[in-house]
Amino acid sequence: MVAVGFWWVSRPMPNMPPPSVDLTFEKTVEELAPPIALGVVAVALILAAWRWRYVRKIFTEGAVVLGKVLKLTSDKWQTSANVD
Repeated sequence: MVAVGFWWVSRPMPNMPPPSVDLTFEKTVEELAPPIALGVVAVALILAAWRWRYVRKIFTEGAVVLGKVLKLTSDKWQTSANVD
């Protein structure tokens, strides 16, 4: 989406006079921004897919927890709310 936005903004307008300042930085950003934005989107999609697969695996297969319970206690407390 960002890459398309940069492409759209960088298109020349037909009725606009030529700029009176040096636009070399803008031209450099115009050339570099879309590939960088697409790279960031690709990395984000890879991380999101990896995370989704990991969470799905945990929910479907479960996870092995290595360790043991040393002491199991159960505490009761009463609140001021009257809930039945």
